[in-house]
Amino acid sequence: MIAALEALGYRLWWHASPLYRSENFRGNAENVFDYVMSMSMVGVHRDVEFAVDGLPPVSGPEDWGYDRFGISESKTLVAVPPRA
Repeated sequence: MIAALEALGYRLWWHASPLYRSENFRGNAENVFDYVMSMSMVGVHRDVEFAVDGLPPVSGPEDWGYDRFGISESKTLVAVPPRA
């Protein structure tokens, strides 16, 4: 997907959001999610003037963002498709 989006002229950045936040609404101190994050990409077409601050750029098709967010490639990652 990264190669296809780049070929269409998109600049890409990683966005990672941990599933646990210590300051959560319920005040639950137990992090049952460990290292699990929701990984997304932000894409902006190169013809659009748009600044993206605070997100690391996707460096190419082989960049899966592991090292940027402290994820070991040896850990099992599960991709869950969106509901139809």
